[in-house]
Amino acid sequence: MTSQDECRAVQYQYKPKLGGVFAATTLFLLGTLFMGYVAATNAAGLIINHLIRLDAAGATSFYWLIAVLCAGMTVVGLNGIRLALMKTRCILLSLTEIEIPANWPGSENTIIPFRAITGLELEVLKSSRIIVITSNFRKTRCSQRFFDDEANFEDCLMRLRNAVEATRQHVPHVVQKA
Repeated sequence: MTSQDECRAVQYQYKPKLGGVFAATTLFLLGTLFMGYVAATNAAGLIINHLIRLDAAGATSFYWLIAVLCAGMTVVGLNGIRLALMKTRCILLSLTEIEIPANWPGSENTIIPFRAITGLELEVLKSSRIIVITSNFRKTRCSQRFFDDEANFEDCLMRLRNAVEATRQHVPHVVQKA
């Protein structure tokens, strides 16, 4: 006998928190502007820990490099803001597969059939927990930080583990002829 929950798809909101992404993006944008200004007006050299000595041209190049790196992180942050503002961004667990939303415009959602999952791990990095799904295709990660709350993350992880285990148990054995 199966319960009603096992017979339908389950959705979990999966998007970054707007406040954190906005704060990080603002920080990198300010870093880009500040380092661009320093690079544009630089006339002095730079000494880093008495080990690396750069003349005025080298220091200016270094400052531009930092400005470009900050600009790159600003672009990543703007994409995070876009993801946070999307109304429908969900992980979908159906009877046969998991669908994880794409992170970049123009990318397709990642769809992984349960039968293709070869490994399922839970990584813990500081205060962040991440589901790592290893499949025939690649490794895919789902961060707890993108779920609404810890309970939804735990429920998704439990359902995913159960679905993968059920799929492995129902695979018919192939008898080879001698």
